[in-house]
Amino acid sequence: MAQAIKLHDEPNTQSFNLLSCHAIPAVGLGTWKSGSQAINSVFTAIVQAGYRHIDTASQYGVEEDIGHALKSAMQAGVERKDLFITSKLWCTDLTPERVRPAIQNTLQDLQLDYLDLYLIHWPFRLKDGASSPPKEGEVLDFDMEGVWREMEKLVKENIVKDIGICNFTLKKLDKLLSIAQIMPSVCQIVVGSVT
Repeated sequence: MAQAIKLHDEPNTQSFNLLSCHAIPAVGLGTWKSGSQAINSVFTAIVQAGYRHIDTASQYGVEEDIGHALKSAMQAGVERKDLFITSKLWCTDLTPERVRPAIQNTLQDLQLDYLDLYLIHWPFRLKDGASSPPKEGEVLDFDMEGVWREMEKLVKENIVKDIGICNFTLKKLDKLLSIAQIMPSVCQIVVGSVT
């Protein structure tokens, strides 16, 4: 039997209301380059310390490990409503027909029924098996409107609560805003010397 996890009654983290009126914790745990060992060893501690927002992506390769940690936490008494889980749609899946299979894989790996926030990871499409950084010919046309329409369907079907973007230029953001029926709730930007 899983040991009960004690949650702080009032975590010391501020939240912000998104366009949907859902609250997003101001501080979250990013899982890029965390590795499965780190996920397993620190997840309980970070939840006990007051973290409620876990930020991950299929591309990070840790969603299955996070899913096991989430399942253990919930078996130990953490309620799903107390957590805020973000994931991202990877560049190779930036076609309308790949959005739904990608979110289904993410939900299966995370062992969840819904995400709080689903983001377009980068505003360009990559060929399957593309290098990092991509080589000439590996960056493909991106059907922004078609992909965004599929993201909007996920909100309408309660598969995700909010949708957003990462690393968009102002020009690409303006284009998205001109066609969006559901506005992006978040624009996450990578900043730092380690990126």
